[in-house]
Amino acid sequence: MDNTYFDIIDNSHKAYWLGFLWCDGYVWKRNRHNTIEYGMKLDLTGSDYELLTILKNDIGIHTSIKTYSSYKNTNKVCRCSYYNQHLVTILMNKYGIIPHRTDVSKLLTNIPKEFEKDFIRGCLDADGSFSLYHCIDNNYDNTLKATIDFGGTEQLLNFIWNHLSQNNLTSSQQRPKINQRHENRDGSFRDMRLCGKQQVRKILSYLYDDADIYLSRKYNKYQQMKEELNA
Repeated sequence: MDNTYFDIIDNSHKAYWLGFLWCDGYVWKRNRHNTIEYGMKLDLTGSDYELLTILKNDIGIHTSIKTYSSYKNTNKVCRCSYYNQHLVTILMNKYGIIPHRTDVSKLLTNIPKEFEKDFIRGCLDADGSFSLYHCIDNNYDNTLKATIDFGGTEQLLNFIWNHLSQNNLTSSQQRPKINQRHENRDGSFRDMRLCGKQQVRKILSYLYDDADIYLSRKYNKYQQMKEELNA
């Protein structure tokens, strides 16, 4: 086990996991049976089990990945959990990955520039989406359109937009509107949508083409989109 895994972010996997854990992970420090417990867990749908095995191997976790029946639907849920004071303290104090987190400033200042792309891919895999679809309008029949959505706090979305813009991946210098998904819900969660086949293709190519860690389900979807866009 590498309890110091997150002490220094010096490779793509570590940056990716910080993005994924920020968006979809859970860390805690609590009093349990008169003992202070430090824990981290990541729950994914059962079909994404493979990604949790990478996390398990990266940190060197010896406990097995658990599989549960979801109370919400019939899909299975898989969970990778880890209990260690040092690792969890680093996640909480150095990167601000705490329960009910909103301030991403600690995390962003500790992501080396060369690994920002991997961090953003982790955020997209955990809490984003992209799609390619046919739309029939008054001017063109069966128009092919593409979108990519990033989710998170406005602070995180501004960081993502600035990175994409600085790397010439956006079709406009003006950031798209940041929206709340559901009125009077979602707390600080916001959504940023970028549209256009060329823009979406450039962003996805930048994030996935040379990546050595990703959520296979989304990577495969990108490959299918690429084939259709190139057809």
